[in-house]
Amino acid sequence: MLRAVASTESPELAHTSRTFAFGLLARRFVDDPLGTLILRGPSLEWFQDSAGEPESLVSCIKGMHGVVRRHSDWLTENHPKMRAARRRAFWRSFALFVSLGLLTGCSSAHEIPGPTLGTSHQHTSPAVNSPFVVSSNELASGRWPAAATCDGDDNPPDLQWTAGPDSTVSYAVKVVDTDVPNGGYTHWMLANEPADLRQPTPGTGVSGKNDFGNEGYGGPCPPHGTTHHYVVTVYALNAMLHLQLLYSRADFERALDGHVRAQSSIAATYTRS
Repeated sequence: MLRAVASTESPELAHTSRTFAFGLLARRFVDDPLGTLILRGPSLEWFQDSAGEPESLVSCIKGMHGVVRRHSDWLTENHPKMRAARRRAFWRSFALFVSLGLLTGCSSAHEIPGPTLGTSHQHTSPAVNSPFVVSSNELASGRWPAAATCDGDDNPPDLQWTAGPDSTVSYAVKVVDTDVPNGGYTHWMLANEPADLRQPTPGTGVSGKNDFGNEGYGGPCPPHGTTHHYVVTVYALNAMLHLQLLYSRADFERALDGHVRAQSSIAATYTRS
């Protein structure tokens, strides 16, 4: 099972398998004084959390061996009467450590970062052959057009998306100002866009209530003299969501749960003079 997860193209699943591997190790060492040293030692940070991966499989194995060997030497020096059985148990555990490392820690996958300004960031099911991508000509520069804000006509920027997975039944759109505390400020929620559409289309879907208290889209309107970041996310869903007009963001996110087959985001900033 771990091999299948580790070989996927999805960075998020690779990170999940890495976390699962450390969970197995934690259970193995739960009654072992080495557990805290090995699983929490700062020398393991590169393996568990760092974006910089070892240059090769060999260097990865050597790195893990060095970490565990140093802890083994420490224990031997400070506990000279340690039993041979404990030594054997330790090295059996190290063998498990290396095996899990080969499957999870020595891959080139990284944790998914947030969307880069003006570029699309995708999260698609591993079963999908082609990525799900949202794009926008007006947001490609990484700056939100003034015409699509409270300082302009306040109409949404152009958005397009590629076809979702085969099981896609509908699409949903969300726009959030991520610089506002407590989860951000919601500017737009649109659900139940039919599966044959590739952009928001007037007269389709069901709109939620934005944080201005209005239906549909409300453009960026940060305080004067500030720059805020806005993230547009499009979801490919395997169902039509049971939502009434003017639903809340909490309702929207509850409805999404368990139905997202793929999602893609694009981010842009708006500076208000």
